Amino acid sequence: MDIQKRSKIFRKDDTVLDLGAAPGGWSQIALEYIGEDGKLVGVDLQHILPLKGAQFLQGDIREPETRKELEKLVPKVDVVLSDMSPNLSGNYSVDQARSVELASFALEIASERKANSF
Repeated sequence: MDIQKRSKIFRKDDTVLDLGAAPGGWSQIALEYIGEDGKLVGVDLQHILPLKGAQFLQGDIREPETRKELEKLVPKVDVVLSDMSPNLSGNYSVDQARSVELASFALEIASERKANSF
């Protein structure tokens, strides 16, 4: 993966938070790099099929109860991934604004958690 070669986003034993994790593709890639001693927790509105070495939480990351549950599962993270996408309405302006809102929210989480990579 080119971005990993260039930027070394994932390191062995990292703790990764994957926002918008369904269907699990980025989680699979992250697991390869963080190894067995790393930890990966994914969150999505949709159900995610289990992956060995990962925990998944079905919920809305914007909701306080989901964030509290995440805080228990991963009090500290090294990497925050975000592939969150809004439900598309077909209205470009609305969809773009919702996408920016989700990206801003993910950045806020990465900043709060003092993640090394976002």
